[in-house]
Amino acid sequence: MNLSFLLAFIIIIALIAIPIFISKNKKNNLKKVLYNTFQNYAEKNELNITQRETWNSRYYIGIDLDKRKLLFLNKNNEKEDFTLIDLNKTKKCRANKISRSIKSNVGNLLSIDKIELNFTPSTNDTTEINIPFYIDSEDINLNHEILISEKWEKIINDIIKK
Repeated sequence: MNLSFLLAFIIIIALIAIPIFISKNKKNNLKKVLYNTFQNYAEKNELNITQRETWNSRYYIGIDLDKRKLLFLNKNNEKEDFTLIDLNKTKKCRANKISRSIKSNVGNLLSIDKIELNFTPSTNDTTEINIPFYIDSEDINLNHEILISEKWEKIINDIIKK
């Protein structure tokens, strides 16, 4: 009887642990692929990324402090969208939260549609550049993107001011 109980216990633990292990391993592999994709693009553009961050297994941002260039990657499925911004040609950076109010039984709720960084160019001959940190229609859920965008807004504006 004890052997049957022990065997059943081991099987239940295995049924719980194996999917967790597979999920964690898959997430780590996605992060490695994202890092390699980002790093290869940076090297092709002769960038030495010294500050970097990734989130949601699809976004990657980094800065080359010496060249004052920001590199951003938005990898959605097989599509890789790189944005390279010369901070020498940027007047300011602003974290922007696009939201809407939704009426419900418990009152008005705030729904965040998009979080992005807006880059204002130094000259009027170029347009503002926007890079997404969260897109409601593409990302599963909102985690720390507001904090991440505000952190990078500060980092970038400190570099621009130098």
